[in-house]
Amino acid sequence: MARRTPALTIEQVVAQARGKSQRPLAVVVNTGDANSYGIMVNLGREGISVIAVASDPDNFTFRSRYVTPLLSPVFATEETAFIATLVELGKHISPKPVLLVNGDEPLMVLLRHRAELEPYYLMPLPSYEVALALTDKTAFYPLLDSLDAPYAHTLSPTSLAEVEAIAPTLEYPYIIKPSQSQTFSTVFGNKCLAVNSAAELIATYLRVREEEPAIILQKQILGSERYLIYGYFNADAQPLGLNAYRKVRILPTDFGNACVCETVADPQLVEMYLDLMRRLGYNGLAEAEIQRDARDGQLKFVEINARATTQTRLSAFCGVNMEYIAYQDVLGSPPPPVKNEQVGILWIDLYRDLFAVFGRGGYYAQGRLSPWQWLQSLRGRRIFAYFSWEDPGPALHLLARHLRVHLLRGKRLGELF
Repeated sequence: MARRTPALTIEQVVAQARGKSQRPLAVVVNTGDANSYGIMVNLGREGISVIAVASDPDNFTFRSRYVTPLLSPVFATEETAFIATLVELGKHISPKPVLLVNGDEPLMVLLRHRAELEPYYLMPLPSYEVALALTDKTAFYPLLDSLDAPYAHTLSPTSLAEVEAIAPTLEYPYIIKPSQSQTFSTVFGNKCLAVNSAAELIATYLRVREEEPAIILQKQILGSERYLIYGYFNADAQPLGLNAYRKVRILPTDFGNACVCETVADPQLVEMYLDLMRRLGYNGLAEAEIQRDARDGQLKFVEINARATTQTRLSAFCGVNMEYIAYQDVLGSPPPPVKNEQVGILWIDLYRDLFAVFGRGGYYAQGRLSPWQWLQSLRGRRIFAYFSWEDPGPALHLLARHLRVHLLRGKRLGELF
């Protein structure tokens, strides 16, 4: 049986958290993933006690030495009760704690209720309007267009008739992806689906629309140069922290999320990102995904996440602790701006990388990587997504969960990620 986190009262949670540190507390709304853990360990290593708010008692981040867990209602289905819990928590903490969040859905929940939360929390978060424009792809690409920022040709058909009219006019390949969804990859096994002909587009649309009523149709960016750039911007949209990295391997291997990243130093990439964020007047944490199109050699925006990033431990490892920078800034003691210039430093999600390389249809099966080349690729300075020697609890809990799932229940990888 898995050890479950006991349900403590708010008073007990606050008392435990205060007992770990005299510094102002941080409250992190998390969804139990590498992103969530990265935020907490980055703050914890700076001597900040973190209250982790989540609805799942088996949330692996609850096993961190840096965390005091608070079980909450489910934000997606019990929004009013969830916000009431945060408000009640905030009433018990003085001085105001810093509130951070992981995930697009909980971010938008917090921003919808910002007026209720701000009396009790310091919130280094963007405005609701900017966050909505970035998270909803039907608004995001017109926004890029209005700012003259480069992106792949994009359409937002709303009916089968529109798709049938568009299909014969396109120069394939294109991709279909959701305009705003957290379940697409779970249902279809990928972040987006490629189509190579008019007939395939229509057939795929008919399959997708049953699950996703709002979709984006976008010209596929060819090539494997995929970059991520992460930053924190103060209230004047000035960058106080920056780190850029490329996706070395992804899962799934065509349109998946990164399982290995490597830091890069690319002035063009950085300026492209900074220029857009300045024109947005952006405040808060944000990660942009940018890809170089092999057709024309141009860097193009893919998406912008208006929140912390999965690879946040990489930035901290490079000396740019983005969440701690945000914490200091909203408390009125912003540090001098810092940008990582170290190249070749790795971030590794080892569990997912094993599946990316050796799973069915992975890099090894495609003939793109041998076992020896894979081992060699993991050498050098590196940080792991989940494991740290001084805080092994979360990684050990995840390992036990994976063993239960794969050895005892026979679930597939797609049911975990």
